[in-house]
This record gives sequence, structure tokens and C-alpha cells, in this order.
Amino acid sequence: MPVRTLRGFRDLLPDYLEDFRWVEGRARAVFERAGYREVLTPTVEPFELYEEKEGEQIEESMFVFEDKAGRRVALRPEFTASLARLFAAMGGEFKLPVKWYYVGNVFRYDEPQRMRYREFWQAGAELIGASTPESDAEIMSLAWNTLRDVGLGEEALIRLNNVG
Repeated sequence: MPVRTLRGFRDLLPDYLEDFRWVEGRARAVFERAGYREVLTPTVEPFELYEEKEGEQIEESMFVFEDKAGRRVALRPEFTASLARLFAAMGGEFKLPVKWYYVGNVFRYDEPQRMRYREFWQAGAELIGASTPESDAEIMSLAWNTLRDVGLGEEALIRLNNVG
């Protein structure tokens, strides 16, 4: 019997991957034109990074396991906590504001549905050390410009939220 991909995961074939990389490239170009620089954090992070941010219920939707050293670790479910960890560890080395962007895969142990997988990709930007209306507008502009550049501008709806 052939070995199949795990439920909620998929292989990306050449035609799809070509379109996928095109979208990634457009997102990167938008971020870089605005002066953002790419960072990439580890795929596996200490579980407590997310536990502190999200509370006890987060574990149900994460891939959490014990590594060979006995530490609880998790596949990253999103990038913001990882970037916050990185900045906290090295923040003194950067001139504010810091403009970072990321493109990469993330993992959530949710129930797979049509077009909803357990491994998926996120692209985004973080503007650290700026808390003005102009900095908020800059992030919204990045989102809008990215959607427009990949051909979704006419269909886009941006919803705002505040985490702090």
C-alpha cells in the first residue's frame, strides 16, 4: 500500500507552485519597496512562547511534542510571537522603528476542510517601535498593496483589530 500524505497536508505540484511563488514574490516586493527586511524564525519554537500569549486552549490547535531533551516544543502556529521573541532577545541591536516582514509556513492542528490545511503559508509585516496613526496606516497600506498586486484588490476587505 502506498504511503500517503498526512491528513490536512498536501504536496504542491509544479503548476500550482509556480503560481504560489509568484504570489510570494509580489508580497516580498511590496514589503521591500516600503523598506521592510525579511526575517525567518525557526519552524520549531519553545511551547511556552505560545502558551504565555494564547493561554491554555492554544495547545488544542497546535502541534506540540516533546523533543529528545524533554522540552515541550511546538511547530509555529503564526509568526508574531516568534518575531516578538526575536526582538526581545536582540532588540537593543536595532534602531527603532524596526520594519520586518516574513513569508513562511505555519502549522495548526485544526480540522481539515476544503482549502483549509494544517500546514499553510503566511506573509506579513511587523512595524516594531512605532505607535502612531501613520504607522498603523503604513501597515494597512502594505496589506492593501499586497492584495492589489496579486490581483485581489477589487475583492479585498480589510478588518482592523487592536491587540494592545
